[in-house]
Amino acid sequence: MTDMRSDDVALSVIICTRSRPVSLRRTLESLLAQEAPPKEWEVIVVDNGATDETREVIESFVARGPVRYASEPIQGLGRARNRGIAVARGRLLAFTDDDVVLSLDWARRIVDRFSAEPDVDAVFGCVYADAGIPSMFSLRTRPDACYIQGKHRVWESTGGNNMAYRRSVTDRIGLFDPLHGSGAKYWGADDAEFQYRFFKAGFKAFYDPEIKAKHMVEVDSRRYDVEILRSDAGIAAWYGKHAAHGDLFAVRLFLTHLARNTLGVRSLIHAIGHADATEIRRRARRFQVLTQAFFSRAMMELRQ
Repeated sequence: MTDMRSDDVALSVIICTRSRPVSLRRTLESLLAQEAPPKEWEVIVVDNGATDETREVIESFVARGPVRYASEPIQGLGRARNRGIAVARGRLLAFTDDDVVLSLDWARRIVDRFSAEPDVDAVFGCVYADAGIPSMFSLRTRPDACYIQGKHRVWESTGGNNMAYRRSVTDRIGLFDPLHGSGAKYWGADDAEFQYRFFKAGFKAFYDPEIKAKHMVEVDSRRYDVEILRSDAGIAAWYGKHAAHGDLFAVRLFLTHLARNTLGVRSLIHAIGHADATEIRRRARRFQVLTQAFFSRAMMELRQ
C-alpha cells in the first residue's frame, strides 16, 4: 500500500496489531458496530509482523466496512503507528489497541468533541477494565471532563488505546519515536513520549470521560512484574531523551519516578524490617532498569 495524504476523510482510526487475532476481531467488531458513525471515516489496521492468521482476520473486515490493511514488518509499536499515519487520509487521527472494546458512540463522540472544541488539538477518553486490574495497564477512569495543557500535566493524558489528534499535530511535532513501544528497543512509553512533545509544543487537550474504551487485559503476577519493568524502561528512556537536550523538567520527572518506585523510605524500611527479600530484589531490579534506560537513551541522543 502506498503512502497517501488526503483530507477527504473526517476520521482515521489506527490500530496496530501483532499475532492477536482473537482480541483484534473483538476490537474490530466493536468498531463496525458504531452507532451513527462519522459520514466519512476509515479504520486502518497495521500488521506489525504477525505470523498467524492476523491478515486473514483483517481482510475479512475489509469486506464488511471501511477497513484498510497496512503492513509494517519491522517490530515496534511507535514505528507501526507511524505507518498508520502515513497511509491515513483523515483530518483527525484516532488511536486504539487490539485488546479493547469501544463504546458504540466512540467514533461519533470523538468527531463531535473536536467540532465543539476548535482550540483543542487532542481528545483523550476514559479507559476502564474489570475490577482489580492495576492502573498501570493504560487505565484512565477520571469521571469529570477537563482541559489539559502544560507538560507538567502529561500524566493526566490517556494511554495510546484511547487518544485522538488533529493531523496538524504530527506536521508540527513529528511522528512517534520508533525506538519506543511494544517490540521496540524501549518497550513502553511511545504514547507518553509523543504526548510530552505535544504539551511542550503548547498544544491543549480535552479529556472526555464519555469517550469510553474497555481494556480487555488479562493479568497474572508474572506478567505484571514484566510489564512494570518494560514500562520503567520506556518511561526512563523518554526522560533521558529529553534530558539530553537540556530539558531539566524531564530530569525532575525521572528523579521523582526513581524515588517513588525504588527509594520510598517508609515502604523500603517495612520491607527490610520484615525481611521481604522478594520486594527488596524487585526494587533493586527496577532501580537498575530505570537508571540504565535513562542514561543509555541520553547517551544515544548526545552521540547523534
